[in-house]
Amino acid sequence: MTPTSGTEARETRRHANFVRLFLGDTILHGFASALLGVFIPVFVYIVSGHSLYLTLLYFGGTHALYALLLPWCAHAITRLGFNRSLAIGMLMMAGFKATAVFVTQDTFLYLVPLLVLTITFFRIFFWLPYHVDFTLFSDPAWRGREVGIVSSVRLLLGIVGPIIGGLVLATAGFAPLFVFSVILYLIAAMYFLYLPEVHARFEWTYTKTFSQLFSARYRQASTAFIAAGIDNHLNLILWPIFIFLLMEQAYFDMGIVLGLIAGIAALLRILVGAYLDTSFQAKERMLRIGATLHSMGWVFKTLVVTGPQIVLAGVYHSFSKLFLATSFTTLTYDRSADEKGCVDEFTVVHEVAINIGYASAALITAGVYVALGDIRYVFVVGVLSSLFLTTLTKRSTKRS
Repeated sequence: MTPTSGTEARETRRHANFVRLFLGDTILHGFASALLGVFIPVFVYIVSGHSLYLTLLYFGGTHALYALLLPWCAHAITRLGFNRSLAIGMLMMAGFKATAVFVTQDTFLYLVPLLVLTITFFRIFFWLPYHVDFTLFSDPAWRGREVGIVSSVRLLLGIVGPIIGGLVLATAGFAPLFVFSVILYLIAAMYFLYLPEVHARFEWTYTKTFSQLFSARYRQASTAFIAAGIDNHLNLILWPIFIFLLMEQAYFDMGIVLGLIAGIAALLRILVGAYLDTSFQAKERMLRIGATLHSMGWVFKTLVVTGPQIVLAGVYHSFSKLFLATSFTTLTYDRSADEKGCVDEFTVVHEVAINIGYASAALITAGVYVALGDIRYVFVVGVLSSLFLTTLTKRSTKRS
């Protein structure tokens, strides 16, 4: 075999492996998540007795627990094998959704420990191998396009999912959606077992992981990931609850609004990804533009008081995320690929930092709600977190 044909064979395998990962995560896992994802914060809020404090404690606590356990569990995951770990992650998520079928306001306090354990172990077993696989299976020359395609498909699922989910919730409640998603997760678990195995070994100790988090080598990236966690908390947890309360608990209307927002955003995502592949400078430029536009979106969201304003603010924020999310995700995988033999270690840094951001945002939200009595004022925090996302573009060559 000539060197050229050998290179072509490796690239063919790489593309095939990426497609397999894409089908398993984006289609199976993605559709199950799209049906219920935006409604899970609302579900926790309802079964906790409409307690914002218990809701924040649940989400902040599970993300903090994940951040604390992952460096310890990473050794076991790399020994177990990534495809088996992905499958176990899907089984944990199926267990979470199956438990949720039986959760009501009366059973919440009894079943919440099981919810916490299953969602935490889903994150532990799934996200580390998924991000490492994505880094290794994606083509460096086409990574922006590949991220754009994945994001676009997720956005398209984000159109259909909330509308279907909202319709089912309005007519039959949460249980049918939970049961259907359990089936999808079980199928995904079997599917991931047939992914090609990636051989990696996590070599850091528990203490070294946390010391590296803010070392000269990773400080800028960790700052960006913490900011991303704060932004995600506001966007994925607090914003759906805010819409639910503002729309007077109308599930179907909420699903229509969120689906409309996702549909408008999906149209341009692949084009943005193609532009990002032109150069590293293009990714940096797009990230800075997106962060600025995105920070303004949080200002607009503090002013929302009606349904049409929700759509306008949501569409604007989705438009800004066309620039922000695609460039940020592409740069994250680029940075991970640059780590060569430390891809899994960098991924652990990423996951720990981003979940510190989630947990910190839950504490900030509780503090602002106590002081001001209105969760919309927490969106101002998103202005600052958006601007700190740009620290990902600052690369350090120092080694600790």
